[in-house]
Amino acid sequence: MHDPILHFVLKKPVAITVFKGGSAYQIKGEPYRFVIERPLRDSFFKKVWNRIPEANPSEVWLIRPKEIMDESFERQIKKEQSRLNYSIWY
Repeated sequence: MHDPILHFVLKKPVAITVFKGGSAYQIKGEPYRFVIERPLRDSFFKKVWNRIPEANPSEVWLIRPKEIMDESFERQIKKEQSRLNYSIWY
């Protein structure tokens, strides 16, 4: 049986940002599996609650990455500097 709502959810692109210290990455992808198995889901929930006790996670989706972009501050500064044409000022 084909579920049109599930098909829509699985084809909808998603993006998350992961950061730690000075590093930051944006990961774009699409969900491919809804996790309902208790050990895997519970393990993920425990990790979330250890970091954010007031969190209320309701679902766990596995995401297949399609694009990973370095969004760290240093990388963005270099990117902006490479786009600017400083030769007009000298």
